[in-house]
Amino acid sequence: MVLDAGALTGMLAVLGIHDGVPVATLRAHRPGRRAVVEVRTPHHRLFVKVVRPKRVAELQGIHAALAPHVPIPRSLGWQPDLGVVFLDALPGIPLAAALVGGQVALVAGPDELIALLDLIAGCTVEARPRPGPLERAGDHAATLGLVVPEAAADLAEIVAALGAAPAEESITAHRDFHASQLLIHDGRLRLVDVDTVGTGTRADDLAMLLAQAACLARPGPSQEAVEVYAAWIEYTRKDN
Repeated sequence: MVLDAGALTGMLAVLGIHDGVPVATLRAHRPGRRAVVEVRTPHHRLFVKVVRPKRVAELQGIHAALAPHVPIPRSLGWQPDLGVVFLDALPGIPLAAALVGGQVALVAGPDELIALLDLIAGCTVEARPRPGPLERAGDHAATLGLVVPEAAADLAEIVAALGAAPAEESITAHRDFHASQLLIHDGRLRLVDVDTVGTGTRADDLAMLLAQAACLARPGPSQEAVEVYAAWIEYTRKDN
């Protein structure tokens, strides 16, 4: 429905947007779970998230809890029966693009990232439980072991080491924190997606960030930026 220009025009009218026929572009899609649609009109740019209707109230609650404290998109409105949420578009360059492009000067430093995570940790949200990376490590290792049998012993050793690691403090965490979720604009860091915010750990958020950065790495300019990111785990271990 969101991709239908006629239906979308009616939805936007409810929000007070009446400036021409909207152009909708599908940006992300997980069948049966969620979709993200970018919408442009002559004078507006916004994003529509399509989620299961039962999740709309939770998502709005997360936005309401974080919006006064964390630089996130402004919620323009929602329609629970359709499972849609309208969000203002934020300006900026994706942090992932800065990494891949080797734009080291634009890459957010550890202090900025920790400060953003601290803002999230200071908020109280009502969100469904979500197993963290440590809880899912055994399942991931089992799957990888089937695909790469020769790595089974190494995977078992990693899972054992993770199981012996000290327990982390539970806080309000992002739970899907990576460079594609972050924008840089006028030297400031902004967070574009808060769907997953809930009870988690700081270590999980930083591990997600570093793991995705490593996946983005390619020989060339991006390698330097990723190596900077990789050094941050030591920083956070000592100082946080």
